[in-house]
Amino acid sequence: MDLFYLIMGLGNPGSEYELTRHNLGFMVVNHIASFYKCSFRKYRYFSLAKFQLDEHNILLMKPSTFMNRSGLAVSMGVPRFEIDLSRLLVVVDDFNLPFGKLRIRSRGSAGGHNGLQSIIDALNTDCFARLRIGIGSENIQDDIVDYVLSPFNEEEVNQLDSIIESASLCAIHFVKFGIASAMNKFNSSQR
Repeated sequence: MDLFYLIMGLGNPGSEYELTRHNLGFMVVNHIASFYKCSFRKYRYFSLAKFQLDEHNILLMKPSTFMNRSGLAVSMGVPRFEIDLSRLLVVVDDFNLPFGKLRIRSRGSAGGHNGLQSIIDALNTDCFARLRIGIGSENIQDDIVDYVLSPFNEEEVNQLDSIIESASLCAIHFVKFGIASAMNKFNSSQR
């Protein structure tokens, strides 16, 4: 069997969540799929798209469960496609980072993110790469859950394409050059 990289974007299924802050992971993998002209096929617990880039076979995954059950998709997809955890990248929104800031890491805690926690629990390890995309703001007056499940405001929408493009480039860089190179290139750049 060919070796695959798995880029998994987190979000919530359903049109009511489509353009919310918590679905930024979905937006990134959708952008990658669109750029590389591949389409998603539905499985029981996730949707999957496949493409090849140079010598790299890449799977894009979106869980079909709600965010806090994202681990179910990983627990089904990782063994099915024989994904080595060094070839897994999870793309998530992060309330604790300033809006638009990217941070890629090779491992770490969930940092209060229920989707990441579900994946850590399912894999029984935190040793997998994650790309966090900041959605935080200094002016939040809402409940955090309401904030992450709400649509982007006008100012954020104006920056969204650029942020999604940068995150997509980071994910592809991870596949082509590895986690250390991605961390060096994308964690040092400030928005």
